[in-house]
Amino acid sequence: MASTHKPQSTKPVPMEKYNILLIGETGSGKSTLVNYLTNFFLGGSPYHLKIAIPTKYYAVTESFEHSERDIEDSTKSQTIKPIEYDFKSDELQFSFIDTPGLCDTASTQNDEDHITKILAAAEEAGTLAAIMIVINGTRSRATVDLSHSLNEMKSFVPDCLLDNLMIVLTNCNRATANFELKQLKPWKILDDNVFYMNNSALSKPQELWSKDERLKQTIENEWTASMETMEQIKLRLKQIGMKVTNVFKEMRLKKNQIKSELFKILQEVEKLQNLQNDLDELKSAQQNALNDIKMYSNFTQTKTVNYVEYVDSQYYSRICSNCLKVCYEDWAYICSITGYLIPTFAYQFCNRTSNIMHCAFLPCVCDICKCSPFMHYDDTRKPIKKTKTVQEILDSVKAAYDSSVQKNEAMQNQIGGINVDMAALNAALDAHEATIRKCCQDLKNVCSQFNLVKELSGIIGVMEKAAENLKSVEARKNAHDRIRKIQLVIDELTRG
Repeated sequence: MASTHKPQSTKPVPMEKYNILLIGETGSGKSTLVNYLTNFFLGGSPYHLKIAIPTKYYAVTESFEHSERDIEDSTKSQTIKPIEYDFKSDELQFSFIDTPGLCDTASTQNDEDHITKILAAAEEAGTLAAIMIVINGTRSRATVDLSHSLNEMKSFVPDCLLDNLMIVLTNCNRATANFELKQLKPWKILDDNVFYMNNSALSKPQELWSKDERLKQTIENEWTASMETMEQIKLRLKQIGMKVTNVFKEMRLKKNQIKSELFKILQEVEKLQNLQNDLDELKSAQQNALNDIKMYSNFTQTKTVNYVEYVDSQYYSRICSNCLKVCYEDWAYICSITGYLIPTFAYQFCNRTSNIMHCAFLPCVCDICKCSPFMHYDDTRKPIKKTKTVQEILDSVKAAYDSSVQKNEAMQNQIGGINVDMAALNAALDAHEATIRKCCQDLKNVCSQFNLVKELSGIIGVMEKAAENLKSVEARKNAHDRIRKIQLVIDELTRG
């Protein structure tokens, strides 16, 4: 049985890719380095230049994308977005990522935007063989701009990529370089990772030097030396290997989280201020209610009243039913013969007879109370007029008192609720501060030179202004205390 042979797949094997991130100050020569790399990989020469990025004297000859703008002004970043320049050599692909320059004179805000773009390009690359820092080698002293640019670069290069840092000093060779590597401290750059490139061939138009033999020889020699530098760079890239760039994503997420937590603090502090305002108003109203309670607490008044109390007696007394006066107390005792009590019926008969006889010859009134005799009666229970002190409740005052008490109780419940809400907000603020501290510590762990002061100064400034606008003295004090805590965290980690 004949065997069948299936042809092997001819699908090409993807080339190993070396990503190199180019960063540097505006005007340091990143774009020029890309043009020299283009000539190196594509076989250009001083007389047949391969131009990937337009310069002041030379137009583009290659089909690379570029984002250069005003090539006449070297103080402004020509590259406005990261662009990859891919070259193939030794069955490898070298991708040089040109990035916007730092310390752009157009606007200080541009650095923030450029750094964001640089970090995004590094994260998107997935792996990096090197971070190549391009510096103008003719500078002997760290100017304000250069120092600023170096500090900016140090603040976003993670420690795990420090061994993959490469320095390219432009406009010089090893003998003529003025820049001192100690300005990169605390970075320690390996000697094998420092390169020199004299880019004179692109700094002058060809017609200026091609007819001057001495200048022509100088240009050719420097070109040869620079091409050798390009070869050394390629070999070194193959030696140091690649590093994954997920750390850039981690840094980006941590930075965003810090800013998010700080903005949350701003929002929580504003909520606290609103609650504090409500609390102050309630406490003021409660104090008024307490004053009313005190004012209306005397809702009773004391007064003396007369009243009649009946008491039992052993004898009869004559009592006026009209005025309740005891006209003849113990009358039966007084009228008794032999000291014994006269029977009640006899006494009453005698009493009535006496009254009739009295009325027949005298005015018909009682000698004592001047009331009609017929209004009198005899009884062993006699009324005794007395006085006593009583508490009278004033209804209107009592109503005002009760209303004030109810208001106070209701406001006390509201105050309790606000205190609970404020405690919850303060706990949330504490949690935000703890998250910020952890994120800052995590950032310092992956990038020891990360500039926390610069990263957070802007939003802390916003927080300070917001704190000054708080009306409550207590809320303002709390806001400043929290800002101070965050600043202490930053200072502590910066010193560390």
